Amino acid sequence: MKDNKEKLEEWVKIDALLQEKLKDLEALDFQREEIISRAKNMQSLSQEIQDEMNKSVLMYENLAKEVSQLKEKAKDLKSKNNL
Repeated sequence: MKDNKEKLEEWVKIDALLQEKLKDLEALDFQREEIISRAKNMQSLSQEIQDEMNKSVLMYENLAKEVSQLKEKAKDLKSKNNL
């Protein structure tokens, strides 16, 4: 019985982390839209905007990687424990 409780707690932790990362991705998407809007208004890409875009892409890639890892953990936990 205790084992099931621990499994469920781990599942809940993974789910909470996934939800947090997905919110971070949404915020990053909003930031990306702002960068694109600023670039359109300037009608050119300044070095500052290019740097922000590069930083945004790196952040997105890192978050996407974290989300993928968390999904894999959840999948493994589910398959191992029949949750």
